[in-house]
Amino acid sequence: MGQQSLVFAINSLEGGGAERVFCNVIDGVRARLPSVSSRLVLLDTTSDAYAPRSDVETVRLDCGGSLIASARKFKAEMSARPASLCLSFLTRANCANVMSASSAGHAALISERVQTSSHIGNSVKGLIQKQLIRMMYPRAAGVIAVSEGVRADLIEHFGVKRERTEVVYNSVDVDFLNEMARKEPAVALPERYLVSVGRLQDNKNFPMLVRAYAQANIDMDLVILGDGPARSDLESLARELGVGDRIHFLGFCPNPFAIVARAHGFVSASNAEGFPNALVEAMSLGLPCAFTNCPSGPAEILADDYTRVVDGMSLETYGVLMPTNDVAACASVLSYLSGDEARARYSEAATSRARMFSPEKTLDTYAEIIERQLHALR
Repeated sequence: MGQQSLVFAINSLEGGGAERVFCNVIDGVRARLPSVSSRLVLLDTTSDAYAPRSDVETVRLDCGGSLIASARKFKAEMSARPASLCLSFLTRANCANVMSASSAGHAALISERVQTSSHIGNSVKGLIQKQLIRMMYPRAAGVIAVSEGVRADLIEHFGVKRERTEVVYNSVDVDFLNEMARKEPAVALPERYLVSVGRLQDNKNFPMLVRAYAQANIDMDLVILGDGPARSDLESLARELGVGDRIHFLGFCPNPFAIVARAHGFVSASNAEGFPNALVEAMSLGLPCAFTNCPSGPAEILADDYTRVVDGMSLETYGVLMPTNDVAACASVLSYLSGDEARARYSEAATSRARMFSPEKTLDTYAEIIERQLHALR
């Protein structure tokens, strides 16, 4: 048999936690499996916010965000240049991967980054997406879930068999992030502030965070890192609530860690996650962290229990949990984070917990899964 080959596939490398993790996985797998040839396929042609450090051949298909175009063009690419296995990230790439596997002759290994039931929602478009996932994901050769909560959701609601699933947490390089944090911030910052990080879109629920900040009336500013379609609406909401001069929307920053590290605490009001990278990154910098108890990931990280249920602000082992869509609870959390008790209680615990998600362990596991899949194809 000739040399086995691997394709890495994702929608694009625009800014986002999944894209950054994806690039790290490419580099780690290529270093650990040097005898396996590989290439990277991007479904869209948008600008890259991240890129693999290794010299990997990259193909751009120009699918324009369309699932139909993605399925058609990805099938053509894989048929023209067959591979043994394709590892994909994100729902559209995952579906295109599985759809083309049988006809193109490769095994589809997919990685689910979000808690699908809550992330997609129940609009007409969302229900169609969910039905497509129910049809596609059980046909994959293997499914890598980014947390236990994500795996449980795929098994319970999308027909994926447990024996075909694995959980691989995202990794964080604590020492590297602290090195980046020591660099000078690229923007002017308030003297004292709390920080939140995330794409400005509906499921991150920044409107609740803005309202809670206005209600909390604390003596610290709020810095929000990230960009997205909701930015102008959020800026308008902050002005309407009288806190427009105290909430700073700084957009996408190439080195957010220098900004996060100088904050007094980290907070997120998200309604849906898979494994929140920004949370573990903030913990690695020694920040006391608070997160909504959304499905899934935050409770796994902060309480070591993905089934955890909370009512109001709840002080857990490694940080603070609060209910989703609860402005009053979020306001209490902001007040708590702005005081000294939170830092005293959680700074060391947060960093210690973050070190449990080491890059070596994560990348070793990805390489082992890929090697096992390739071995089954021989």
